[in-house]
Amino acid sequence: MLSRSETGYFLPAPPGAKPATDSRYIISEQTAAEYVPRDLLLSRAMGFERFYWFAWDNDFLGLLVPGTSALRPHAKVLGQFMSLLTDAHLKQCARDNAGLWRCDLVLAGGNPALAVWADPSATGSPHLTPPFVGKLVRLDGADAGTRAGNDIVAGPVVQLLVKE
Repeated sequence: MLSRSETGYFLPAPPGAKPATDSRYIISEQTAAEYVPRDLLLSRAMGFERFYWFAWDNDFLGLLVPGTSALRPHAKVLGQFMSLLTDAHLKQCARDNAGLWRCDLVLAGGNPALAVWADPSATGSPHLTPPFVGKLVRLDGADAGTRAGNDIVAGPVVQLLVKE
């Protein structure tokens, strides 16, 4: 069994804390929130069966707002991802030449789903070809889903199209 361990993101120093000495690896909380579903999907596509968060309660790497029990944005995304995709089967993930990622899944209830996002090297704003039937959920920690429309534009936030 392959495990991915010691995963986490260096975040800005909380108020009153000494800043990190090497800021090259610090990313914003919003960027961390965008990375969570990508990391989980791509790790699974590479054969990892376990994904362990390193220092989940750490001020710089953790999932909690320092000094509180409130969730940081990337922790909310992690919870949203787990509620939607626990026991899902990942068929494949692939990136096209325009920088659009697509991951084909079958959810625990049997519904097919497609996770999409554009990587930073994407040319323009990749669009998916309609028609779409189902529910579209942005894995941003807050979206409860809407009916899929005729135009889905991929960006840094992973979007999950659940086919009905």
